[in-house]
This record gives sequence, C-alpha cells and structure tokens, in this order.
Amino acid sequence: MTDILKILKHFSESFTTKSYHIDQFVVESSLQTKKDIFFNSIEVYNRFISSADNYSLVSTQIDLQFELLSAGNSLRTVPKSIDSLINLLDESAVPEITIHVPKKDIWRPKLEMYFCPIPFNIRTISESVHVLYEEYRTMDEHQSNEEFLSWLTLSYLIG
Repeated sequence: MTDILKILKHFSESFTTKSYHIDQFVVESSLQTKKDIFFNSIEVYNRFISSADNYSLVSTQIDLQFELLSAGNSLRTVPKSIDSLINLLDESAVPEITIHVPKKDIWRPKLEMYFCPIPFNIRTISESVHVLYEEYRTMDEHQSNEEFLSWLTLSYLIG
C-alpha cells in the first residue's frame, strides 16, 4: 500500500500535482459495495488531511473525487440525503485523491454547469472540508444533447 507521508514529502519538495486512486491505500476487498467505497475513501481522505496538517504543508489543496452515475441529458440536481448520494456512486470508477497547489487564475467556464453544496452533513468529515456536487457538459456536448457528467468533490485547503 502507498505511504501517505512519502507522498506528502514528495509534494512538499516538488509542488507537482499528483492523483492517487483509493485502491492504492486500502485492500480491494474493502471496496465491494457503494457504501464501502464511500466510507473507506473518506477514511483515507481523512488520513491525508490529518497527515498534511501534521506535516505543516502550506498553500496546498487536497481533493477527493467520486464519479457519479450520469443523469442522462437533463439535470438531476443535488441528492437530498447521504443514502441517495451513495446510490449515485459509479462503482466502476475508483475515487481519486489529488494533492495540488490551489489555482489562482480566473476560471472562465466553457461548460453548461450545475454545482451545489450538499444539503446535509457527512459526520465522518471535518467541517473545514468543502463538499460540492457537480453536473456539467461542454458546449459541444450541449449542442449534441449528450449526457451530463456528475461528480462529488471534497476539498480541503491548507494555509
């Protein structure tokens, strides 16, 4: 299994964006159900945050992203409960943790996009973690009436 402290040490020396799949940190058998995937991913994410805080990193953002099942070519909007959110997880997509320097440039979206904080708390994450539900598609995908992509992103900013 991958060592979180080695990852943080490497990041503190290079400040190079890197992404890691959750299955690098847990045994595959602990990722059998959507609920297992969700809560074990958050447990690994919490270890990243705790280790990063203890490592005294500054100007660092740590994200956890879950790919969700598509709602088709119409907006679904934010789930209203943790159970409905977990049911939307795409079991074939392994959640990913990304560590990076926060972007400071102005973002000019070229997407049709819906995003919203989730309207409920996830007890196993810190209040300082920002949780955002997203649905989007490019303008070309909009013109072709293609499906929206859906994600859940947890973000934690250090210093």
